Amino acid sequence: MGSSVLLHVIRAKIRTSTPECCIIRKHGGSLRFKHIWMGNEGIKGIIDVRSPDESRTVVVENHECSLAVEILDSGVMVISAEVERDSVVWVLICSGDAFRELITKLEELNVDYEIIYKIKFSEDEDVSYKEYEILKLAFEMGFFENPRRVKLEDIAKRLGISKSTASDLIRRALKKVVRMYLESV
Repeated sequence: MGSSVLLHVIRAKIRTSTPECCIIRKHGGSLRFKHIWMGNEGIKGIIDVRSPDESRTVVVENHECSLAVEILDSGVMVISAEVERDSVVWVLICSGDAFRELITKLEELNVDYEIIYKIKFSEDEDVSYKEYEILKLAFEMGFFENPRRVKLEDIAKRLGISKSTASDLIRRALKKVVRMYLESV
């Protein structure tokens, strides 16, 4: 039986040029891949299509973008891809080795790219169950309404925690949610 190897995981955002064959170059607008993966016969994905005339979500089967194939073949997980006329912004999760392999492939293909950020990925970035629970309760009780329908003390009492703990949990959770949102737009 083989042994497992623990790898450091990174989260990265890179910008590449849009491939010449991309439909966006011909029709304008933008695409946002919400999910993208390699199928048996090409790339599959769920995308939001936005143009001056429409906005809709579609499923793509057997997409043949050579750049996306190279990116997925390098061993990275694509979290999202925002495609516009001149550039694609990719949000990735991968090992350091897979990221280096991706950069090598991009250079071999003469693809213009820019590393927007590369950080060590940590579960601390995800909203914990306690943080989710307090955000959901605060939302349901009207804490985020203007004017507020409930005080922080009421939320803390309902959860059986101190007011300062409730405040800390809400602040940490909101910071994570805002960071995730800003990274996705």
